[in-house]
Amino acid sequence: MSLIEITKDCYLYNSKNIEMVSLISSIFFDEGNKRYLEFYNLEFIEEIKKKYRFLHEILNELKYSGMPLLEFLFNRKDLYNNQEINCLFNDDSKSEFFLYDSQKLNFPINDFENLVEYEKYLLDMEADIFFYKLFSEDIDKDIIKAAIHDSYKLSELYEKNNYITKSFIGLKTLIDNREMFIRDFFSCARALQGTEFENGIEYINNIFDDERKKFEKSIGKEEPLEVSQQIMGKTFKNRGPYKKFIFIPSVFSPYKAMRFFYDYQALIYSIGKNEFTNTDAINKLKAISDESRLKIIEILRKSGPMIGVDLAKNLNIANSTLSHHIEQLSTAGLLNEERVKNSKYYSINTNSLDDLIKYLSELFKE
Repeated sequence: MSLIEITKDCYLYNSKNIEMVSLISSIFFDEGNKRYLEFYNLEFIEEIKKKYRFLHEILNELKYSGMPLLEFLFNRKDLYNNQEINCLFNDDSKSEFFLYDSQKLNFPINDFENLVEYEKYLLDMEADIFFYKLFSEDIDKDIIKAAIHDSYKLSELYEKNNYITKSFIGLKTLIDNREMFIRDFFSCARALQGTEFENGIEYINNIFDDERKKFEKSIGKEEPLEVSQQIMGKTFKNRGPYKKFIFIPSVFSPYKAMRFFYDYQALIYSIGKNEFTNTDAINKLKAISDESRLKIIEILRKSGPMIGVDLAKNLNIANSTLSHHIEQLSTAGLLNEERVKNSKYYSINTNSLDDLIKYLSELFKE
């Protein structure tokens, strides 16, 4: 684990546990980043996918693949601030690093010491608490507890919260096979440990000082929340206030950026070269080739984040039709989603849109 305090209450952090969850999420998430292929042999990855078919199916049912498992690491209220982090840096580094005791910093992330501890923590947890935290504490614990033992109540839960999985049968399978899901996830993690994974961790450690300098420069000019918005390419509806900001560089993350927020904010962002390709351009152009979807982009560009009901009214279309258009735009990476209590806000992914505009400008310039 590596930890640097960039400024007061603002940190740069990474850990093997976060990277392993990110790696598995990427491998089994069909629409995610494939950067792991820079470190792992494709034949080996295909064998992993065959061996863990159940895990593959479940992770593709979940909204954010396996990334919600980080909720248990980021939001361990039972152990809050009762840890110590040993910060590891290269001894031969010419840069001046400071090793911090996380308790003195009141650092909020309680990372697990190893995968065995992580797995045991999840297996020992009551089923209702597990799903309550997996679903970001958005659904009442009593409703979850009742739904675990009653298919009718589970159906009611899904009707009101159908964002948690792609299908009801996916949710039912996960509920009925919680232990199998956890054991498969960590069995897969152990299979992925080795030189390839360590090379990914080493890559992060090698650029850690460069990332520190980058954040010192940007946070010196702007507030951490604004820097976070620039990384995410969106304007946040959930704006805190946050007591602390933690930036987590990742080589294996399935997303360019992903945010977790409690009384503090943790932002995982992808590092390395993310080249905009012809395929990226084609997918985005296909998504906005529909008149309604182009209108959604126009409305959100002018008005900022909006909930689905308001978008549907602006377009004079049914909510079901809007959902189809939103899915197409989100899959193309042009929209962000952010849940605020029971409402889901949509906004333009400005980074993605700017990449498309830049690509087309370069393509057609004289």
